[in-house]
Amino acid sequence: MSELSNYPDFYKPIEGQPNLSKEELVQTNQAFNELFNDLMLKDIEIVRRFDGVNDRNIASLVKTIVIDGQKYTLGLQDNGQRISENETDSITFRDSEITTRDISLQRLDEETYGREYWSYRLGADGIIRRFDVGDITAKKRNDKKFGIEELEKMSKIMSTEDEPLKDRAKRGLSMAHAALQSLYNEMSNSRLEEDMGLNNQPVTLDEIQGLRDFLNSATDIQR
Repeated sequence: MSELSNYPDFYKPIEGQPNLSKEELVQTNQAFNELFNDLMLKDIEIVRRFDGVNDRNIASLVKTIVIDGQKYTLGLQDNGQRISENETDSITFRDSEITTRDISLQRLDEETYGREYWSYRLGADGIIRRFDVGDITAKKRNDKKFGIEELEKMSKIMSTEDEPLKDRAKRGLSMAHAALQSLYNEMSNSRLEEDMGLNNQPVTLDEIQGLRDFLNSATDIQR
């Protein structure tokens, strides 16, 4: 079984993708936004809205769909208009890392575990990129195999009642530092993949049109 066998036909490998002209990037942007608006309008009654950072209005939609007998989780999020600054808490983000809108898909296996996950993201520069996460369940199982602890498990240890408050506070600061370090490491790895052309790369108009055709054949099973 090839690595791409669990992905729909419209999903194209990053390798070998053509360099896109400015005109092609604009056309892809328009197609993406039209699809995003259509999907949100179609399920407007289940769209969740809330206030984000700097009073930006955020809207999100998550549902389960079936296409050709395969279950997927479909997610959409609109982060609203972003302010011009791209620096937060001493972290300077690239335009390609500032997502204003995204459409994500994740394949569900027979036990409804989330497997292959990928998303189409509208960056602050107006370019539509695809970010691939891979098989999330397989990664979690691999982490467990090698004894990598999750922060939520560590938090249970932290909440031991007979531990002095001062020691618990120190443990909390240590966990926060570990979480921040993990964020920096993850960002560094993501940037390296982007710079090497392995992930978070611009997608073609054909792929967005293929995504639309794919979702047009979906049947909702959860609202």
